[in-house]
Amino acid sequence: MDSRSNSNEISLARLKALAPQPDDLVVLGNFSDENGHAVSFYYRPVESSHASYDSMLLNLRVRDIISNSFSVERRTSGLLRDLDHCLELAEQTPAEYQAMRAVFACHDRGIWMEFEVPSSAHLVRVEARKSFNLGPLLRAMEQQGTPVPVELEIAKVV
Repeated sequence: MDSRSNSNEISLARLKALAPQPDDLVVLGNFSDENGHAVSFYYRPVESSHASYDSMLLNLRVRDIISNSFSVERRTSGLLRDLDHCLELAEQTPAEYQAMRAVFACHDRGIWMEFEVPSSAHLVRVEARKSFNLGPLLRAMEQQGTPVPVELEIAKVV
């Protein structure tokens, strides 16, 4: 499910509308990275009048993640690549896009899973921690009437 190519360019034409499968959710829910480099990225833009605000918010959050990562002296090159790809994806997503994009990445562990779920809710969120944050994805799936696997631990999706 790796939708990154060897180049740094992420093209909307290459992206497929992918809904997460139960097996994907179980893998993501059980994932753990002791370095705190499990990146969870959610993006559902709104009309273009707020696009610059969304971009600023996203860039500030990425800057905070990078600052925190450097302050604890963790190896960060893979984390930086994942965050850069998420920013590129946000930049190339048109404001009228009608789906929520969800990306779960940990470069050092070879994970990049990208999903699209129909959603009308505005959402701009990126975080890096020891486990993926599946909460927004599961809520969006639930709103669409998509069944969610019960094997996930509740503590990991909050």
